Amino acid sequence: MLHIFFTRHILLYIFCLISFNQICFTQYKAENNKTFEFQDNLSKSGIELGVAYVGEYLSNLSGGIDRKGTYLDNFIFTCGFDMDKLVSISGMSVYLSGLGINGGLPLEKTGAIQGVSNIAGENHWKLYEAWIEQNLFSERFSILFGLYDLNSEFDVRESSGIFLNPSFGIGYDFSQSGQNGPSIFPYTSLALRLKLKLSQSFDFIAAVFDGVPGSLTNEKGLHLELKKDEGALISTELIFSPDEKEFGKDYSKYSIGGWYYTADYENTADGSKQNGNYGVYINTEQFIYSENSSPEQGLAVFGRFGIANINFNPSDYSILGGANYTGLIPSRDEDVLGLAFTSIHLSDEFRQAQEFEASFETILELTYSFQALNWLRLQPDLQYIFNPVAASNSDYAFTAGIRAEVAL
Repeated sequence: MLHIFFTRHILLYIFCLISFNQICFTQYKAENNKTFEFQDNLSKSGIELGVAYVGEYLSNLSGGIDRKGTYLDNFIFTCGFDMDKLVSISGMSVYLSGLGINGGLPLEKTGAIQGVSNIAGENHWKLYEAWIEQNLFSERFSILFGLYDLNSEFDVRESSGIFLNPSFGIGYDFSQSGQNGPSIFPYTSLALRLKLKLSQSFDFIAAVFDGVPGSLTNEKGLHLELKKDEGALISTELIFSPDEKEFGKDYSKYSIGGWYYTADYENTADGSKQNGNYGVYINTEQFIYSENSSPEQGLAVFGRFGIANINFNPSDYSILGGANYTGLIPSRDEDVLGLAFTSIHLSDEFRQAQEFEASFETILELTYSFQALNWLRLQPDLQYIFNPVAASNSDYAFTAGIRAEVAL
């Protein structure tokens, strides 16, 4: 056990050292007011460049499948073009992003089918998003086409974005759908998205996606094939956000959304091919307390409930909720403390077919994100999993780790 303890800490030290080496030169330039001169000059002409690194070390300390640690990271490259500034096309923008995924899969250690990290995936480098958007009628209507991350606008909660578990991004009931999932990390598909501003408080968004993002046979490939038998995913959402306030004092957001696949799917009960794979979800979040000194500091709460057609999906419904507090410690105004839970219910048909005993898998997550230095953000994280579905010999798993984020 002693050698495992030291191995974990040595790996964590190496991870931090690599992160430091990557950014110390950037820090030196920042102190001389030269870091972002190149980016600032491009921005003035209509080009926004960005580079981000997210790395983490997670260890399954107890229970689950295997008591080992896992290192993983993402490299993210973004480039946005304001076509009004570049070529005088009013309201048009173009966006490109690349993604590099490296490291292990923590869910293989815990057995949690919801996963424990929202940056885990098959190791590969790829073009992630590539779309063009046109805003019309004083930005009351927009149309977007291209490779597009559904979860960038659908099923989004500002207050749950701090958490590492992927179920606090898009809900599990939605994420499990389709033959290769919906168009979310790490695989996006071609989409046509429409957005309409109905009033000052109401927005409506709808999109049609290629039914199978990526490839079913090559996890590392980029495939843009539109096949009739793969069908399409249709997603809609109505959003109510009073007064369009920024996240902070008096902020609130409520939404209801739905999704539907046009392709036939195998019924989990009898194996027949049927149509009608769909789901519905509701979201709510509210900034319920703000400090007098700053409207951005205070307590926010959130919740979500979603269902999926029991005939085609492992989980027929899921629920999550939580809270975070920004600036809890005096003089630490940008630190965020978060506590949340996510719970999924497995359909009887799926449990019987896979011979799983537990009906629910529930995860509690406690996390704290803080600005360690002006160029480095760290986030210790704890997750306790009740009844990890894929861990047949354990009724729990306990995971601890730390994430580091650097953005230029």
